Amino acid sequence: MSYVYPTKNIKVKPPYNLTIYFGSAYYILTKEFVEFTLTDARAKDLLEWSRDTYSPDEHYWVTLNRLNDAPGATPNADWEGNIRAIKWKDQEGTLHKGCKGHYIRDICVYGLGDLQWIIESPHLFANKFEPATYPLVMDCLERRYRLKVLHQAEVPIDDHWRLQQENYFNMKLNV
Repeated sequence: MSYVYPTKNIKVKPPYNLTIYFGSAYYILTKEFVEFTLTDARAKDLLEWSRDTYSPDEHYWVTLNRLNDAPGATPNADWEGNIRAIKWKDQEGTLHKGCKGHYIRDICVYGLGDLQWIIESPHLFANKFEPATYPLVMDCLERRYRLKVLHQAEVPIDDHWRLQQENYFNMKLNV
């Protein structure tokens, strides 16, 4: 388990005098923006500066996306709905029927009973998984999405792309 410890050390200012913005850690990025984050000195230096901050993913993407000269950035982008599937404890009974795993900081760590809810969700990402506690959740999701992709493939499928046909957690795939 990891912890965040407050210190009396004052953090130096961000590189390049960047203004730090906060927001979602979940993004849909353009190819040009990804290339920018991998090659631009400001992006690399901001990542290094962020190493000892709490939850850098909540400021890294948002800050870079606000740079006027960042190719492929979408600073004014908005997303209809929510980009991630998440079960908050206070929404139990209204937006979902409860967490079948367990809650950590009022966020559901998905259990096997949450699979159908995740699959039926329109979201691109899901939060929160704990493979050490519920390993079959991710195994089942990987199997389902691999089968779905292979079923929709428009190119010849190599045998090594397939998973073994018979498995203890076979799922019916409605594609």
